[in-house]
Amino acid sequence: MIYFSFFPSCTLTKGFRNSCLMDLERASYCSIPNELYEVLKEKFNISLNKIKQTYLEEDFSVIKEYLTFLESKHFIFFHLEKQEVINDISKEQFSSSYEIEDLIIDIKSLHQFNHITKKIPANIETLQLRIFYEIPILDLYSIVEVLRVLEITNIEIIFRHNKENTENDYTSLFYDYLIISKMFVMNFEDNKHIIPNHIIALSQELISHKQCGKVSEKLFNPNLRTYLSARSCNSCLHKKISIDINGDIKNCPSLSSTFGNIKDTSLEKILKHKDFHKLWNITKDEIEICKDCEFRYICTDCRGYVEKPKNIYSKPLKCGYNPYTNVWDEWSTNPLKSQAIKYYNL
Repeated sequence: MIYFSFFPSCTLTKGFRNSCLMDLERASYCSIPNELYEVLKEKFNISLNKIKQTYLEEDFSVIKEYLTFLESKHFIFFHLEKQEVINDISKEQFSSSYEIEDLIIDIKSLHQFNHITKKIPANIETLQLRIFYEIPILDLYSIVEVLRVLEITNIEIIFRHNKENTENDYTSLFYDYLIISKMFVMNFEDNKHIIPNHIIALSQELISHKQCGKVSEKLFNPNLRTYLSARSCNSCLHKKISIDINGDIKNCPSLSSTFGNIKDTSLEKILKHKDFHKLWNITKDEIEICKDCEFRYICTDCRGYVEKPKNIYSKPLKCGYNPYTNVWDEWSTNPLKSQAIKYYNL
């Protein structure tokens, strides 16, 4: 008897027309037709003989071709006897010990940052700085040193390139401070990886918080954390808090609701506000159209810009994918989105 099974790090998500097969350890995925999902959905100890008995010879031949492809990509493996199922990754639960998983701070000057640092709590998993001025390298060093002293262990920095800074300046900063996980150098001369996966230079201008919220295949995260969190909570806003460029405290700088200002309110106080957590647990399975999408568990959500601004369960505005046709279109030119684009003044 011949069987096949998924590798332990692999799982499936069914969409309206297609399904998504993911390897959450190797961060890879592929789309498959839902007809094949019906063959694979048991995931472990699937009998090849039983499939042969169930399907017509022509269909079985097509299925075998798919299985050969999936074996070559290390999604499945064949075996002669049933094997014990050690771990089904899809049944795991997401948990985090951090009070804040993501803190976003938007700043327009070093002076503004120095004032905010007095209010940054310790129990933060990742701090993302978005710097909306052409920051000199010495200012960057000053900022990162302050965060090191505060014992922040993981920071991402997005900032406007200053022409006085060199690539070597950015490389030295990265290697001098192990707490830096990523740097995005915006307004650069061209697009390049100064250090692959760590220092990414982009010619795109950094203008405002309205640039976030885009959904694309390039931004998919087929890893265990994204998968588990997207199933149990909001993949963007869960345990997230932000300080916008005016000092207003929000779930995200792109959201309109403000819970106070950092000048006279602490983040700890805001975290205790019952309304602050309202968006944390909206999952992709509750969101219009997303709930029918095969990519919903590897995609980061956006509640800041949605297709129907008065409906918090509406599809992200900046997503151009249609799970009913499996086609990607440019979201910004879609006439059905024009009213929402006008509403947000994008």
